[in-house]
Amino acid sequence: MQVDADTQNSRGAGGLGGSGRQLTCFTKKTKKGKIRKIVKEIYLRDDIGCRVMGCPICQEFDSLPAVLSPEDRIIVLDTNIALHNIDFLSEDPCIDNVVVPLTVLQEVRNRSLQTYARLRRLCKHVVEDDEVIDLDPVPSGRGPSSSSSSSSSVSTMPRRFAVFSNEFLRATFVSRETGETANDRNDRAIRQVAQWYAHHLQAHDEEMGGQEHGESEMTVLLLSDDRENRRRARAEGLSAMSSRQFVESMRSRFPNAGEKLGTSGFHEESDDEEETMDDAERAKRREAKAKAAKGEKEKGKEKKGFDTYRSHLSKEAIEEGLKSRNLGKGTIRMSRTSSLSAKVQIFGGFGVWKRSKDVALTVSVNGWENLNRAVDGDSVAVRVLEGEGGVRVGTSVEDPTATEVGNRILVGDEERDEGTVESVMEEGKHEKGKGAGKGEKGSTMQMDVDTEGVLAGEVVGIIRRNWREYCGTLRPLEEETTTGGSSLVLTDRMFIPANPSIPFIKIRTRQSAVLEGQRIVVVIDGWDKNSRNPHGHWTTIIGPVGDRDTESKVILREHGVITRDFSAAVLRCLPPASYEVPEEEAAKRLDMRGKVVCSVDPPGCKDIDDALSAEKLPNGNYRVGVHIADVSFFVKPDTAIDKEAAERCTTVYLVERRTDMLPGLLTTDLCSLVSSRDRQTFSVIWEMTPDAEEVSAHFTKAVIRSKAALTYEQAQNRIDDQSDQTDLTQGLRVLLMLAQKLRKQRMDKGALELASAEVKFELDSETADPKDVKNYQIRETNKMVEEFMLLANRSVAQKILSKFPLYSVLRRHPPPKADALEELQALLEKKGFNEFKFNTSKELALSLDGANSPSDPFFNRLVRLLTTRCMNQAVYFCTGEVDAQDYRHYGLAAELYTHFTSPIRRYADVLVHRLLAAAIGLEPVPEQLQKKTQVGEQCDLMNQRHRNAQFASRASTELHTYLFFKKKGPTETDSVVIRVRKNGLLVTVPRYGIEGAVLLDEDRFEFDEATGIQKDSKERETLAVFDHVTVLISPDDHNFRNRTVLTFVRKTPPEAIAGFQETESHRQAVEQEMFPNRNTDSAQT
Repeated sequence: MQVDADTQNSRGAGGLGGSGRQLTCFTKKTKKGKIRKIVKEIYLRDDIGCRVMGCPICQEFDSLPAVLSPEDRIIVLDTNIALHNIDFLSEDPCIDNVVVPLTVLQEVRNRSLQTYARLRRLCKHVVEDDEVIDLDPVPSGRGPSSSSSSSSSVSTMPRRFAVFSNEFLRATFVSRETGETANDRNDRAIRQVAQWYAHHLQAHDEEMGGQEHGESEMTVLLLSDDRENRRRARAEGLSAMSSRQFVESMRSRFPNAGEKLGTSGFHEESDDEEETMDDAERAKRREAKAKAAKGEKEKGKEKKGFDTYRSHLSKEAIEEGLKSRNLGKGTIRMSRTSSLSAKVQIFGGFGVWKRSKDVALTVSVNGWENLNRAVDGDSVAVRVLEGEGGVRVGTSVEDPTATEVGNRILVGDEERDEGTVESVMEEGKHEKGKGAGKGEKGSTMQMDVDTEGVLAGEVVGIIRRNWREYCGTLRPLEEETTTGGSSLVLTDRMFIPANPSIPFIKIRTRQSAVLEGQRIVVVIDGWDKNSRNPHGHWTTIIGPVGDRDTESKVILREHGVITRDFSAAVLRCLPPASYEVPEEEAAKRLDMRGKVVCSVDPPGCKDIDDALSAEKLPNGNYRVGVHIADVSFFVKPDTAIDKEAAERCTTVYLVERRTDMLPGLLTTDLCSLVSSRDRQTFSVIWEMTPDAEEVSAHFTKAVIRSKAALTYEQAQNRIDDQSDQTDLTQGLRVLLMLAQKLRKQRMDKGALELASAEVKFELDSETADPKDVKNYQIRETNKMVEEFMLLANRSVAQKILSKFPLYSVLRRHPPPKADALEELQALLEKKGFNEFKFNTSKELALSLDGANSPSDPFFNRLVRLLTTRCMNQAVYFCTGEVDAQDYRHYGLAAELYTHFTSPIRRYADVLVHRLLAAAIGLEPVPEQLQKKTQVGEQCDLMNQRHRNAQFASRASTELHTYLFFKKKGPTETDSVVIRVRKNGLLVTVPRYGIEGAVLLDEDRFEFDEATGIQKDSKERETLAVFDHVTVLISPDDHNFRNRTVLTFVRKTPPEAIAGFQETESHRQAVEQEMFPNRNTDSAQT
């Protein structure tokens, strides 16, 4: 949003201290790209104070507290400093006594909400739109980016930042002049603030001491990285510095000043030196700089094989290319194993490769030259390569560490987007040429092509950067140097991101010795076309490399998991810890405290959000209840706790810890349906026939008192104990009987079971997202709970959609990819299994049940695993944004489905609870659920958070697998081939429950593309899908990335293949050793 040139002023009453009415026009770009003009009326005032302590002029009328010191220089902040150096502002003790003009705050808000939030937290009080906002004071050195190291030069003392409402003060408001850009107008407004403070402080001095201070205006400093703004400020008699000049001026008092300053100025001469030169001197200086830069460029080219990146197209050229469809636009996604290989999906296609708007064209971009400084997540413009670079075919495995690791590839580093068979094996051939920057050995190998038929392209422009914080470690210095250990001398270091898809980043630091061997956080400041790598600065020390707690924190940060403490505002939303259900509240609800209700969960579960009940009716039918914690009673719409939950979206489970969506008082106490305590629930109660046919469904708020909080094993033991005839156990038997019939009904309709009771590999009981093997035994009681949760979710979906067809929150699961299933079908036919059909989910389910091999006990499990890889991801959606024929949940064979049963750990369920309450007339529809665009945006965020939580959980498992083998040492074991590629195999290792890829020696093995097998010239044998091979599992910490690698040893002889039961028992025992502290709550359905 920008201030328009049309500004009117009129005198009038209103506003404190007298005011002038001001009509200001704004232009705003909508999400659809349209420009809207908005007229806003403001009132100019005379009673806005300077916020300086003890000011005799302002203290009589200023209602805001004075926070600025009259003894120190006052710094007026420019927008560019706030936008690009928020870490410096937040954490460097050298900058203090800062005025933040409201102009700056508004500009930052329009360009970066994240930076805006951090800037606001630096200020105790903010005035916006004539309204005072009192913020919880946050010490500057303890913000979200602060270091955990006391040696990191981060101040822990609160510093002074004050917002100055210049846009409402008559003396500082400036109108936009004809022909003046919005940016120039705002620069002038900021300079006007500095001028006002200079004059105001002089008047303050005269008022206090009656003395003339000819140099008083120099106590005010304009801090700006805009050279032209500084030049104009000096012309107006103001003192102005760049951020780097300011840091150097503070060096004597703060030796480590500027440690968190962005690196954009590292490659420039001092601004002051050029700004004070005449034109001839400046031209001569720049000519010398250009010659020196050319010499460095040639030197770097000889040394690294790196020349320069191509210039990006201008914004106008990109827009023209997109309009003419000569260019495509999409988000670039790097391979999970390399920053030199990527894909861009372009919906609708472009050029001669047009697609329908909801079908994506995939363009493969490989090598540093074609990637052209794009970073994972950037929105880019791409062009298809000419000639042979167009459509290519390739079937290779990628090896991101081949220069050091040899013929091995890393477990768990393959692309694992739940869905494609091909996604577990990166395709393409490697080349050692372009991109082999000095020392970046882990990125020298890159794919040249991707999937068969995929277009090869190049990035020609960056539409929008998506840079974020990156966790990683500094590459060790090649030799000891005095600069490396000095806190007074800048040292250039190379940062190795923990995520291999991110390029190495150059940083400059005075804390080199402190950062050595630590996991740190770095942000990118820029990427010049003459620099092989981006440059940035570090912000946070996380902890020592290799420490489990540190590595878990890295996982959480890398996956965007919010780990901050709940704020005071959130905690104020909670009831007291002594809360009991008030009788007046119980009177409004269905009282089921006298009914036999119990919960059945994994052992150790603390956040119990569901319970069950069953009783026989006089007519022979059954009344069955699913009772869900009434979280929405405590989490009201648009409150601080609701906004926090809406941002977090889900509880995240790692092996040894969990990060809650809601405060613990709710999750493990007041909302948890523990036994023998009154608890509020949202319940679904059915009348069912003995054949599990639904007669009616009733939705109501209730109050229950659970009779028991059972584990699956305890519930199973009760059911199996025929001597136990208590009401509780009888109810469990009824529930199990009905659940078995409900399950049969689902299977008859074609619901998929990508698992079997024998191998314990199953879908998540609610989401139907593919999950790995459980580390606890699956019992009938597990399936019993599963069936009733599924039934409740289906019933609620039908109810809310009937009332709110445009903004219901449902969950859909698209059908699997037909081409992936066809390829799997071809693989199975080569194995002799010719009955694999998948025209319907029912056909697929029957095919899976029949996929058995007498000679291989692992065959059925592997077929199910490969089928899992063909599945699409289930997603949340707003019904007003999706066609009705696409609502279906394929995996569950359900026409409608939603999430209702886990509101303690999923925000989607909270929204569904609110919709259901409105559907049955208990509450009005919240405003947040009345706009389908807003609902759709929340669904997108929930899908993203859910996916990130899955990846974080997987990364935690991989970390603990690495730690296990680091302790155990290299281990030989049997594995089964599930994919063959021209330079390697993808295998699963049943004894350890892991998967990975194995590179093969190209001099020894030859790939037969026609048959899809590898021929071993040494042993005169072949390797094909479903063959057993012996691999060596080893830990590998190359580039501090803590991975497990697999190396080919031999083809496993038949007599050495262990039986299934023996292998499975070993795997379960190993899991207990690998994950002794696994959070069992994560298994909750």
